[in-house]
Amino acid sequence: HIWHKVRSTRMSGGTGADAYDLPNVPFAMFFYGDYGLHGAYWHNKFGKQMSHGCVNVSYANMEGLYQWAEKGTKIIIK
Repeated sequence: HIWHKVRSTRMSGGTGADAYDLPNVPFAMFFYGDYGLHGAYWHNKFGKQMSHGCVNVSYANMEGLYQWAEKGTKIIIK
């Protein structure tokens, strides 16, 4: 379930060649600890593994999803 929503946030982590630091990640909705759904401006390879555990969604699609979903909305990842 979505436990936290934020319109924009910085996401960073990893080490060495796996390190990342992304400012202004849009429309983040967290559903399990630091894992969430959010817009991704740094790639357009949706459908391929591109994250460190989050679900990346295109900016255009994520904006509508962010507006629609409320805290407590159930998230099912298959």
